Amino acid sequence: MPPRKRPAPPPEEPSPSSKPLLDAQLSEPSKAAPDSEQPTISATILAQLPTQERLAYKLIFEAGNKGMWMLDIRKKLLMGPNIATKVVRSLVGRGLLKEVSDVRHRSRKIFMATDFQPSTEITGGIWPS
Repeated sequence: MPPRKRPAPPPEEPSPSSKPLLDAQLSEPSKAAPDSEQPTISATILAQLPTQERLAYKLIFEAGNKGMWMLDIRKKLLMGPNIATKVVRSLVGRGLLKEVSDVRHRSRKIFMATDFQPSTEITGGIWPS
């Protein structure tokens, strides 16, 4: 059986950065959109957490909107499975983390800080809905 041909990719639109800038735009400093600001970890939240939970929260928070899989958390923090599960469940119970299911790997539970919205890579974009 011959291999199936893939459809041609859609034509790419020119990016906004490739458009010529006007003199007025050059003189003004660029302003970031308010939605593009990255959330930061609150010092008061970190001060209230025990050591293991603090390390786990920092690690997961740094992953941003991609989140972290439980096995990755365990490997990076050198924790056993029972301890890692207990720590992450505690953070979910406090409302600092949320559990997101990955479209690509249904059995994996991805944990992410509640300050972030999951990326389209994890949620599948608008297609699955």
